[in-house]
Amino acid sequence: MLYSGFHFHRTSLTCFVELFPFRPLTLISAYESPVKHLTYWHRPHTSKTRLPILFIHGIGIGLYPYANFLRELNNGGGEGYDGDVGIIALEIMPISSRITRSALEKDVMVREIQTIVRHFGCWVLNLCFEKIPLEDYQSAKRFRRLRIRLSSELTPCAYGKPMVLIKRRAKGSEHNRSLLCAVVKWLADLGVVVVFVYGSVALASQVFISLGDAGTVIARYIISAIVCRLVLRYELNGLRDVLTREG
Repeated sequence: MLYSGFHFHRTSLTCFVELFPFRPLTLISAYESPVKHLTYWHRPHTSKTRLPILFIHGIGIGLYPYANFLRELNNGGGEGYDGDVGIIALEIMPISSRITRSALEKDVMVREIQTIVRHFGCWVLNLCFEKIPLEDYQSAKRFRRLRIRLSSELTPCAYGKPMVLIKRRAKGSEHNRSLLCAVVKWLADLGVVVVFVYGSVALASQVFISLGDAGTVIARYIISAIVCRLVLRYELNGLRDVLTREG
């Protein structure tokens, strides 16, 4: 986009961490968007006879699939050329396979688009769009589900949605447990004893693991313990932050 004569208009630098993966271009761009949420690419309008274009992409990975399309729109030259056609290419990050804030409401989106358009003095313009193949839409939908799962995994449990656990009571008495529950508990208790005895007596022998492999096994256990401790500290810090806010 930069090689095609576009300038990137970023949001405030304080919003840099609100988007993942991060965009280093936000830190070096000298152009700032007049609105709070929307970023965009802009090419100045110099034509006297043609109208500027407002380009809004669809669900996918942002403006990358449309780079060649926008470049073709900018191609002028030839006889009758009276300047470049200005283009405002909006970036809507919540539908661009990014981990970021939720999508804007309709009224907020319309208001910010109007602010951007009026910022450049464009009162009349062409609305340009390009259809994306169904395969790209399905791929973006799968990536969005993956992004939601990764986001939930990286969010401390204290920030997640509360879960209500309902204890089912057997009919007739509150203290009666079902037969299945009793069998599962008995098997679990027996399994602990079996694992401890069999692991100590049979698997502790050097017949099953050599001294050379012991170092690798110990290293794996140490790394696993360190990772578990880091996850635990991460969850505890999230819980501490929630309790601090509520207290």
